[in-house]
Amino acid sequence: MRDAGRRFHDMGGQPAGPIFPSGARQEHEVEDWERRIDAMMTILSRAGKVRIDEVRRTLEDLGEAVWNMSYYERWLYAITQNLIARGVLSIDEVGRAMAEPGTVAGARPAKAGHASR
Repeated sequence: MRDAGRRFHDMGGQPAGPIFPSGARQEHEVEDWERRIDAMMTILSRAGKVRIDEVRRTLEDLGEAVWNMSYYERWLYAITQNLIARGVLSIDEVGRAMAEPGTVAGARPAKAGHASR
């Protein structure tokens, strides 16, 4: 039974299963979209738009729902929620981007013969 004073991820002193040394367990090859999320987190945190403690808090607030998401899906969710909270993105912008898979909201179309950004 979880102590009422503990946050969901606070597992100190609780059974948690095996611990794998760094690099000893990789579940899959990292996909391009996952690399993009990692790069986005790096860029946004360096620009001061997202802070890791805010990301962690957002993930903790998900509770058990966090276990239904992959590692980078969690990051994407937390980044998006924090950008909305800061007013960097609106819910409408996120909705439009989700409605147009494969596009980036606000991106200009590439000119013929040029790669998109």
